[in-house]
Amino acid sequence: MKIHKPLWAFQPLFLLLPLVSCGGAAKEGVSVTLTGDDPVLSFAKEEILSSAKAVGLEERGGDYQISFGGIDTQLGEQVYTLSVEGKNITIKGGDTRGLLYGGLEVADYLKENHGLSGIKDKKVSPYIQERMLKLNAPLDMRTPSYTDTGENAQAQIKDMWDLSFWKEYFDAAARNRFNAVNLWSLNPFPSLVKVPGYEDVALADVWKTKIPFDATYSGNCANAVREEHWTEGSYEIVKTLSIDEKIAHFNSVIDLAHNRGIRFYISVWNLYPFGEHGKHGIDAKLDNPVTKDYFTRSTEALLSTYPKLDGMGICTGENLPMADIDLGDLSAAEYKEQWLHDVYAEPIKASLKANPREFKVIHRMHFTDYSVVASIWGDLPCTMDISAKYSSDHMFVNGVHHFADEVLEALPSGQKTLLELRNNDFFNLRFGDYDFVHNYLANMSLEKVSGIVMGSDGYVDGREYFYADEAFNGTLSLEKHFAFYQLFGHMAYDKDFSKERFKGLFFYRFSSVSKENVDALFSAMQVASKVIPTISSLYFVDGDANWYAEACSSHPNTFGYLGIKRWVDSKSSHPYANCLSISEYCKAIKEGSEIDKSKDNPVTISTVLLNLAKEAKEKLALISLSPATKAEKEFLSLAGDQKCFALLGEFYGHKVKSVIALREYNDLGKEEAKVAALAEMNLSVDAYASYAAAFHANYKKMWLTWTGENDMNAYLDKAKEDIDAIASWKKRNY
Repeated sequence: MKIHKPLWAFQPLFLLLPLVSCGGAAKEGVSVTLTGDDPVLSFAKEEILSSAKAVGLEERGGDYQISFGGIDTQLGEQVYTLSVEGKNITIKGGDTRGLLYGGLEVADYLKENHGLSGIKDKKVSPYIQERMLKLNAPLDMRTPSYTDTGENAQAQIKDMWDLSFWKEYFDAAARNRFNAVNLWSLNPFPSLVKVPGYEDVALADVWKTKIPFDATYSGNCANAVREEHWTEGSYEIVKTLSIDEKIAHFNSVIDLAHNRGIRFYISVWNLYPFGEHGKHGIDAKLDNPVTKDYFTRSTEALLSTYPKLDGMGICTGENLPMADIDLGDLSAAEYKEQWLHDVYAEPIKASLKANPREFKVIHRMHFTDYSVVASIWGDLPCTMDISAKYSSDHMFVNGVHHFADEVLEALPSGQKTLLELRNNDFFNLRFGDYDFVHNYLANMSLEKVSGIVMGSDGYVDGREYFYADEAFNGTLSLEKHFAFYQLFGHMAYDKDFSKERFKGLFFYRFSSVSKENVDALFSAMQVASKVIPTISSLYFVDGDANWYAEACSSHPNTFGYLGIKRWVDSKSSHPYANCLSISEYCKAIKEGSEIDKSKDNPVTISTVLLNLAKEAKEKLALISLSPATKAEKEFLSLAGDQKCFALLGEFYGHKVKSVIALREYNDLGKEEAKVAALAEMNLSVDAYASYAAAFHANYKKMWLTWTGENDMNAYLDKAKEDIDAIASWKKRNY
């Protein structure tokens, strides 16, 4: 029988012993001197004092004295220096955000080292200038984002209108060194502005649908809002607000962002006139003069209503039908781009002429190309960054990604791009592999890059509402996935952010748990988090809806569960992962060709996956904890996620071995290979059964926009069909 030591037996010494000097004096003190009442720096001061208190230092003079020494513009934007003389620490910054990050550095040092002893002089400059979070914003059932045909989004509509959410969100973003937030919407105007001449379009109150989602909602969101959604009884009012109250709310949201050194952008897709509901004849036709006038005036209204808005994002979008339009002398691409310029650029030009200020336009490279954009948008009196996907729709793949190369090569000197880092690989499980993030960011070519923008497109990363344990529902996504955001945010700002520093913050977060347990979980996380990047090197189907590695599935309208029939001749290894596809490998075996040893292949990938699973489970087995507090329950919940990753490693490892054995039976006639294929598939299905149980011990099922219902038990039933498929396999030519 395992003996559980009492929790106090595992406590780090700094939590058990009072901080005293050799002479038995009281706890050390810390004071923070701040000139003025800048809310950005006040936040930095609060963070320092909060961290000091948490590790046993008192707020008082006489010991450590921390002072904000002002701005030295010669340092450069976002740069800070720490100067240490004895117990006097001076923070200087190249600008206010530099001072903020210097203050947050001191706060983090306190957490990592349980005090200020040993702190040294330091200077840090940003590795990547703009570190942006993308938030698909579910403002209202009638003004959806690209993710709103999912339960995760609908659950968060109320949060968009709650200032306490935004304060938590911006606080967490700033702590992790993110300095911009981009609110994405298909069309936010009816929820955010009153448009002169179209005042009746503005929406009162906030609605949420009662209609369940299913696979009939199209991928381009053209039917995201249907007529039945407007029918009384099919929606609920989650908050009563006038349009004036909504405007006041989002002006306050922008202020909250700025108070944390965060720029705030709003991005619009085209052309989705759901909230307008046909009023004034507004529709989705580019050649409708009323539609063009309305959206132009809406842009004017947005800029005048929110004078502190830092920029706008625009996109040629996925709902710009060109049929039956008289293009004149223009190509279809030029016509669309000119429409966008007239609707968005002209109001921006007029606004900046009347009120000169710093402003940025973000133009996504989506259904367009740079030459067309440059020929039409060259008259902007402000910065315009081009936005392109660095890893297409899936960032969690081993290798150096080149999806944005064509866009980058087309950009002239001086033109910058924002690289989109999109995670559509897993939405529930918590990732935390330092090495992956370090390599991912270090391998970027940043010559033409102004920043990165991070976010999922099949999930709203606001609050979490689908935990099995209700005590965790309402958790901020930035807090749930703390390791993910710490790694990408800190490392994108400070390229020298070390694994030891990351580990120090991890230990601080779980300071109520024994060192042995925390060390075991941290080590397991470094291993288990490698599973999905490894399998996605071998099996990869690009597109938001085509590859959901967390479940081995895709949207029901594409392929659904990705069973052995799709894998057995898969040509879909990742283009930049240096890995032979299943098809390439099996063809070489069939023909007796030499296997390219310079590349990974299905056999090496399956071996790596099974080894990762074994190592992670061994480390997790070292954890012994009887949870008594919410922090300890979070610790075990996080451990449960690492177990899930490990079980996925077993599932995929045995699945790949089954596929290779089946091909040996199919191609070479080896009867014993069919027996091996069945044995490996049984092991794979057993692993998936354990995975489904572990997954749903942490999470409820929910309908997701791009991948359907993430019900792992339902996918398990599909996985079992592969056993019958192998048993009844009829040989065929590949």
